[in-house]
Amino acid sequence: MNIIKGNDLKEYLKDKNFVDFKKRFVFSDMMSEIKSHKEKLVALYGLRRTGKTTLMYQAIQELNNFDKCTFIQCSGKDTIDDLFKYLSKDNSNYFFIDEITKIKDFIRFSSCLSDNFINKNRKVIMSGTDSLGFNIAASDELYDRITMLHTTYIPFYEYNYLLDKDIFTYMRYGGTLSDENVFYNEEKTNEYTNTSISKNILHTYKYWKDENETSIFDNISSSDMTSFINRIIRQEDIKFITKVLSDKFKASEISSVRQMYEVKAKTNLLLLEEEREDIPDAKIFKAESLREKIRDVLLIKDEHDTDINDDLARGIKYNLLKLDVIKKQDDTFYLIQPGMRYCHIKAIVETIKENPILKNNFSKKDIEMICEKIMQDIEGHLLENICITDLQDYYRMDIGINVNKYNPNALAGEFDIVLENKVNKKAIALEVKRSDKAIEKQKKWLNNKELCDFYNLDTGYNIVGKYVLYNGGNLTNDDNVVYKNMSDFLKAPMNNINIDFPEFNRLNTDANKDKIFEIDNNVERE
Repeated sequence: MNIIKGNDLKEYLKDKNFVDFKKRFVFSDMMSEIKSHKEKLVALYGLRRTGKTTLMYQAIQELNNFDKCTFIQCSGKDTIDDLFKYLSKDNSNYFFIDEITKIKDFIRFSSCLSDNFINKNRKVIMSGTDSLGFNIAASDELYDRITMLHTTYIPFYEYNYLLDKDIFTYMRYGGTLSDENVFYNEEKTNEYTNTSISKNILHTYKYWKDENETSIFDNISSSDMTSFINRIIRQEDIKFITKVLSDKFKASEISSVRQMYEVKAKTNLLLLEEEREDIPDAKIFKAESLREKIRDVLLIKDEHDTDINDDLARGIKYNLLKLDVIKKQDDTFYLIQPGMRYCHIKAIVETIKENPILKNNFSKKDIEMICEKIMQDIEGHLLENICITDLQDYYRMDIGINVNKYNPNALAGEFDIVLENKVNKKAIALEVKRSDKAIEKQKKWLNNKELCDFYNLDTGYNIVGKYVLYNGGNLTNDDNVVYKNMSDFLKAPMNNINIDFPEFNRLNTDANKDKIFEIDNNVERE
């Protein structure tokens, strides 16, 4: 263990050069726990590069009592007995223990920390990348004796606040507080998966189970685990991509992109369909034909998938959920870190370029154009996913607001997102668009009377506001559909809604009203 306290700790923090770093939003929760008289451990848990150690440094700086603070860095060579012996003789009030989950017997004996070293004047604040270990300890040894503060998920509004990056940077590289190289390519992403996730799962199961117990992860190396995780994620991403192709990839959309390339007349999609029938190779551009061919490319079974049996796949998914690495939506799972997901999906689309099914029918330039269009459609879906996930997180503490997608089976059309005020039964409908231009067809479903009336009847909510979230400037149209810059809206949704549609937030009780504004105050701080 590396132990630093007193003036040495003060000088150590000066050298870390973190003073100008903005604080993660969980910082206020952490400080409330540290300063409270609750006799509980405090745990910061999450994947690598999400700010856990920096949060500890900032807490020590905030307390500004270096004589009563001790910072301890753990390694895999340490034992829980080593830690207990030191804590027993140190008279500090605050113990910050970094990477405590590296101690191999932490899970088994973690309750001893609470039993012996926590009282009204003494706090133990722990951090570790082994989120799974913390989860197991919290549900077993430390049940009701620990406050868990999670760092893995960094929503866009926090990412923007901390790093001043736009939503496209967040979509392509977001998920950590490091530079954009973490998810720059497959090699970098796999390295992060191996060190942050695979080793995390294997470490937990190695030291959690009894010596005579077995688990499905026995005899699996971290590199094999990384491979299994990537293949499971790939299967889910292929489901997502094929859904995008089925929903959005239309021949008319391909033609608009194709014009930029000044293609030859023989495959010019501007011709009428009956005229294109007589043109060599033109029929492949028909929407269904093209979609089917690309789906065939993507759905070819990986010859190595037989290595992952059903029990192993279920076990990996279960643990990825426990780690908050993936989230389930509809019938698919997706990575919570957008940069990791984007890297995986981009790599899958790149494989399309080399497939003989397409190479035999398209020129290299045509394939580049098609893959570019696929990525544009995918980015639109990813932005929609970011918006709904961020809004769900934004309102997570608010019992009065529902955040959902609305896609009725009874008729055509959908709302990308609806915000529903459960108190006054009013709703806001939102469309999410990748474009930076405002065009009429973006409002198609928002202004569809049949869909709006059906929603009101089906849900009991009355639509009082409509937004198009896109990447252009803020606009208001005659039909009361408000165009909002997506990044600006996600920074503080309630502030925008209060201005544009104040009737949405006319609540029945002052208590509910106060609750709704709570998170906006966090966004605006510092």
